[in-house]
Amino acid sequence: MAGETVPKAHTPPFTRRIGTRLTALVAVTTFGTFTLAVIAGLKVQERYLIAQAIDGAALFGDTITRATHDQMLRGRKDEAYSVIRKIGGLPSIDNVRLLNSEGKVTFSTDEKEIGSTVPVPDTAAPTPDQRARVFRARGHRVVGLTTPIYNEPECSGAGCHATIDAQRVL
Repeated sequence: MAGETVPKAHTPPFTRRIGTRLTALVAVTTFGTFTLAVIAGLKVQERYLIAQAIDGAALFGDTITRATHDQMLRGRKDEAYSVIRKIGGLPSIDNVRLLNSEGKVTFSTDEKEIGSTVPVPDTAAPTPDQRARVFRARGHRVVGLTTPIYNEPECSGAGCHATIDAQRVL
């Protein structure tokens, strides 16, 4: 056996090497974990931003209610509507409307809507999150929020509304 040569060790192809496989496994696992973390982070951020938009819409609805309170007590709907029109004309506001208990639009910054009927929102919902909805309109997402105007003793005493017992929400 003096003239025999020793065979060279068999080298597996690059894709069959254990080091290559482990590196690929670690890379795919890292990329997948990172992707899932980014998606989860974006979902959390989206929920937070929607909650902020709903809070802003609730503040906006309360602002309109308080800004028109005195005009409504004096029976000056024209002045109240003027205030609402001015507020509704702000750049980031799509539309402001007033609905009666049957869902009929009694006032809107979009005059074409006046007299139309929309689904009656649940004004008994205790929080703005439960009275709000997010939908697409005019190519972007919009927060729609119903802010009930509650009948107060001075409202029913003004003679233009029923008593509080008969009509809690105006």
